[in-house]
This record gives sequence, C-alpha cells and structure tokens, in this order.
Amino acid sequence: MGVEIVINGDSPYGTSARLEKMKKSLNMYVEKVKKFPGLAWKMIWKVGREDPRRVIHSIKVGLSLTLVSLLYLLEPLFEDIGQNAIWAVMTVVVVLEFTAGATLCKGLNRGFGTLLAGLLAFFIEYIATASGQIFKAIFIGAAVFLIGMSATYVRFVPYIKKNYDYGVVIFLLTFNLITVSSFRVENVLKIAHERIYMIAIGCGICLLMSLLVFPNWSGEELHDSTAFKLEGLAKSIQACVNDYFSEEEPKAANGESLEDPIYKGYKAVLDSKSTDETLAMYASWEPRHSRYCYRFPWQQYVKLGAVLRHFGYTVVALHGCLKTEIQTPRSVRALFKDPCIRVAREVSKALMELADSVSKRRQCSPEVLSDHLHEALQDLDTALRSQPKLFLGPNANSNTNMLALAAAQARQKSGKDFGISLSSVKTDTSALLEWRSKRASEQSKENDRKVLRPTLSKIAITSLEFSEALPFAAFASLLVEIVARLDLVIEEVEELGRLAHFKEFEPGDAVVSMACFFSNSLSHSCKKWPQNLFNWDFGNKKNDSRPQPKYHDIQLPFPPSLVSKTYLKGRELRCCYKATVDGFSATDFHNSSDFKGPCVIIGYTNKAFKFGAFNPEGYRSTDDYYDTFDAFLFYWREKEEKERDGDPIILPKVGGSGAALFDYARGGPQFGADGLLIGPPLAPVMGGFAGPDTNSGIGDLRQAKSRLGLSYARRPDGKESLFGDESKASLDEVLVFCSPEIASLY
Repeated sequence: MGVEIVINGDSPYGTSARLEKMKKSLNMYVEKVKKFPGLAWKMIWKVGREDPRRVIHSIKVGLSLTLVSLLYLLEPLFEDIGQNAIWAVMTVVVVLEFTAGATLCKGLNRGFGTLLAGLLAFFIEYIATASGQIFKAIFIGAAVFLIGMSATYVRFVPYIKKNYDYGVVIFLLTFNLITVSSFRVENVLKIAHERIYMIAIGCGICLLMSLLVFPNWSGEELHDSTAFKLEGLAKSIQACVNDYFSEEEPKAANGESLEDPIYKGYKAVLDSKSTDETLAMYASWEPRHSRYCYRFPWQQYVKLGAVLRHFGYTVVALHGCLKTEIQTPRSVRALFKDPCIRVAREVSKALMELADSVSKRRQCSPEVLSDHLHEALQDLDTALRSQPKLFLGPNANSNTNMLALAAAQARQKSGKDFGISLSSVKTDTSALLEWRSKRASEQSKENDRKVLRPTLSKIAITSLEFSEALPFAAFASLLVEIVARLDLVIEEVEELGRLAHFKEFEPGDAVVSMACFFSNSLSHSCKKWPQNLFNWDFGNKKNDSRPQPKYHDIQLPFPPSLVSKTYLKGRELRCCYKATVDGFSATDFHNSSDFKGPCVIIGYTNKAFKFGAFNPEGYRSTDDYYDTFDAFLFYWREKEEKERDGDPIILPKVGGSGAALFDYARGGPQFGADGLLIGPPLAPVMGGFAGPDTNSGIGDLRQAKSRLGLSYARRPDGKESLFGDESKASLDEVLVFCSPEIASLY
C-alpha cells in the first residue's frame, strides 16, 4: 500500500475551480462595464444639478479656448504671430479659474511675473552683450544662480507664499527661458516680446470672461457658505436632540452615513478650514463692489469659521452620545426630554437668526439670546436637581471607592493577594493585558478550581449604581457647553457686522421662527438656477393667484409690550378674524385664521370680562397638538380693562411643554387639555372636550370654558378658572390679531 504525491502538475479539481473563479471575475467585470455609462451619466447630472454655475464655467472655458485658438486657425493672425500663439492657449488653460478672485490672482501673478522677468532678462542681456563671449557665459551663469537662489528663498516668506507664489514661479521660469536662450539663440528678445504679448492676450481674455460674463465672486461664495454653516449647525443640534429622545430604536449603521442630516450639518463646518482660507485670499483680489470704500474684512470670515469649527466639535461629541455602547434607558431620558428639547430649540433658533443676519448683511438682533434660552437652562437645571438619586445614588459615600471595591472583589475570588490598591489600579490597555496573562498562568495551576472572574472594568461598570445615568450626564453637559460656546459665535458675528458695516438691525428684520423660517441655503441654491442667475425673468409680470387676506381696521386692544418677547415683537399686527363679522363657527374661525403664523386671541364675555391668549405656532387645521413653552394666557383686572394700554396678567405654561396647543378643524382655539377652550366641538370626545368628532357638529365660539393649574398657571388670586369663579363663559366677541408680513410667507 503506497501513497503517490504529485508535486508538479494540476489536479482536475484545482483547474476547474480556477476556471470557475476566473469566469465569475469576468462576469463581474462585464457587469461593471455595462453599468459604467449609467453611473457616469448620473454623476455628471448630479454635479451640474448641485451647482449650475459649474456648467456655466465649463462653457466659459470652452469659449475662451475657442477665442485664443483663432490665433492659430485664422491665417492672417498666424502669419504675424506664428508658433508663439500656443502661449495664449496655455495661459487660458492655466489661469482661468472658477471664481473671479482666483482668476485675478493667477492672471495678475502671471502677468507681472512675466513682465518683471522680461525686464530683468533684458537688463542682463544688455550688460552681457557689452563684453566678450566668455565673460557673457560667466555673467549669465552667475545671474541665473543668484536670481534662482533669491527667488526660491523668497518663496518661503509666508506672505509671498500665500499671495504671490505663482507669480514668483512664473518669474523664475520666464527669466531662465529668456536669459539662457539668449546665449545661443539669435533674436531672443523678439521672441520674448511676442511671448509676453501672447500671455497678455490670454490673461486679458481670462479676466474678461471672469469679470464680465456671469462672474462667480469668491467673496460671495465665502459669505454664503458662512450662513450655510450656521444653518447646518442649527439643524444638526435640533436633529441630534430629537433623535436622542425619540421613541424609535436607532438603525444600526457602520460609520457616518452621508445621508444622515446630523452628519451633513456639521461636516461642512469641519471641512471648511482650507476652503475658507482660500476663498478669503482670492476675495482680497476681487474689486470692491460694496457701497463702502473700506477694506472688506475677509479675514473676519476666517476667524468666524474657526469659531464655528470649535462649536462643531461639541456638536460632534453630542452626536457621539447617540452611538455609545452604554445608553441611558428611555424611561430616564423621558424625565429630561422637555427641557433638553427646549434648550436645543432655542440654540437652533439663535443660530438661524445669526445665519439670517449674515445672509441679509444686517446687524444681529439685540435679543438674539432671548430670555427663553435662559429659562430653558433653568428648567434643565431644575429637572436635574429633582432627580439626585440618578446621579449620586442612594448612598453617595458608599460609592466613592467603587474601583477599589471591584479590585478587592477580584482579589478575593482568585484566592491570592495581588497587592492591588486604589492608587495602584491600572486602567489602560497594558494593565488589562498584564492581568489577563497572570490569570492564564494561574488557571494551569488551579485546574481543580474553576471560578468565573469577570474583568475589572466589567465589575466596576456593573457595580456603579448610577452607571446608566452617566451617558445622559455627558449628553446634558455637552448641551450646556453648546450654549456656552454660542456666546463666542455671537461675538464673532457681531464683530463681522461691525467691520463689514452691515446695515442696522430693525425690529421688522427679526427671524420669524424655526417653523416658518425660509432657509438661506435653499434661497441661495434657488438663486443659482439659470433663470435667476441670468435674470431672464426680469420684467415679466408676476401672476399671484392666491386670494389676498382680509383684515379688519381695529385698534389693538392690548399693549405692544404683551408680545415683546415673542416672534411678533416690532411687527405690524392686524385683525384677521372678528367673530361678529366673520361668524362664530369654528369653520369661520379657521377660514380666517389658518396659515397666518403666530397670533394673539382676544375675547370678551357677556359680563364685559376681557381675556386672551398667545399662540406661537398659528393654526393650520391639522387635528393635532403642539408642544411649546411659548404659549400663554392672560386677562385684565376690572380697573385695567378700561384702559387699552393696561398691562394684563400673564399665565404661563406649566407642567412641561407637552400638549400646550390643540389645532382641531372642528373646534376653535384650545390651549392645553382644559386650560382654555373657545368653541369646542358640540359632542365630547373621550369623555371630555379633547378633540373633534367626525359625527359631531362644528364648535360655536360663543361658548368657552377654562380650568387652570394643569396646563397653565392659576391666577394670582388662586382661582382655577380664567373667568374667575365660573368655569364657563358666554362670549360676545372674539378677535384674532396676526402679522401680515408673516402671513405672506405661507
């Protein structure tokens, strides 16, 4: 019995396997080739759709090359210029850039570098020709050495490196071409003249195309990108906090998804350093096109970008809290949901207002950091203080040396004294590897004792009674850190407005709200489309088929200070709904009040009692409710009812932001589940007036009811109804006041 070993040669099985593998590889390659045209077309379309200016720039480059090619194609021009026409083509290819600033920088650098090199070369040639051939060679060699050494050393100067590096390179190249060629070639000066003329023609065509034909300004791009980054951070913070408190389980993902709105928001900020510096440098070359003659502070945009990047690092850390291995239970998160969401909303609103001020080139609002943000922080602090056991444990003293206890437990289970104390516990990777190797050596000696010993880190984590609350503590601290860094962003934006001489802030310029704010980035992208970029629709009649809203000429029945801390501050307010004229039914109310933005509601009872409410969200007949802290109720005492400018008593939202407003199509204004209901549906739902019923009638705004304490604060006199001693009231009039400016945005 023997065994035959084949060393050389292929077995049938091995050959067939390799052939099968090659066949699969070939099929995969064929599939990729088939898909390539479709993928290439999608990529080309995507690049042009993202920024149509890229298509325009490509056309400009093609047109410029066609123009300089005429120096070759037209016989009369070629006879006068000859082969030197290629220098004009080379200049267009090298100099013409996407923005006007980049083209100016390269064009002027190339032009002045060529001119200075030519003048210096002529001077060297003039001196060299006055002597013999040997001295001429020595002199040219020495000049090339000195000029080459000096020009190269000058390139290391930071200011030269940043602004004139390309010009120095062109100077060095042109000088050597002319100087060295003059030793062997006759009429080199004539050739140099012609080349300089060709370079000048190429630079001139590039400058004309960049400055006069649909120019793309580096300064404008830097300005718009700054506003876009502010918006991106605002959206990232809002989306991050909403996802953290979402009831849905997050989807598992490997790495950062490019479609993740949180990641997309701060990615542009983190990657903007080199882009901002380059755009600022190119913008400094562009002609001033502002109404002021001062030097525009492009470097302030770079400083603002640096502050935004540091701000963005905190947002990245906040996003990381969503993906940590140890997560706080959702039941614990729910305890702090409302204050955290409110803080994030106020920060996002402040960033949006900063983006709006930068985009519109106006000063920031003096109240960009409103009292609402301070109140939100106070609410978060109160919520944290109300749950001390989550962060301190039932007995704080017993947990102070938790790591030492974990080490002692591990020592007792192993039956040996490792000499571990709190001061000698190692928490790095080397300590863990050392501990594991020691454990493995002891297991071979103690086969009779099989004891499960968890790692020190596992013991420490499971022993901490508040370990599940620690991730939320990190999340909350990062959220507060974002608020602290917001001050630095505001300072830089204010400094930018001061140096750039932005127009003064006017009350009517305030940002409306997060809900109805029109994104600057969206507006900017819309303006890039050809019909807007070329102004093709200029002079066309704008057809607006929307019905114009009707307003009643009624003097404000409340002082303007009532809305001084709301989105309506400083805006013109007009009456869009008057029940005695438009009708008391809920349908009449929604027909007149829907899609008008934030509004103030004023009611009069049949006993001459005047009250009201503020709705920051407006009405849209969504049959849904809204969470907000900004809504409030108010009323006048008898002595103040007689004066229109008397300050009413405000009753704020209490018990969290949940269900602060209800927007039912079959009912009138409703604040909270039972805080204030005007014109509820005629049939109760779920045992109370909690919503519309499709089988019930339309609510009548002549009827109102109120119960305070659950959703809105009680009256200062302790009464639990807005109407005083009675929970219900009959109304003689209901008025709704809104801002026509905001209403026009819908």
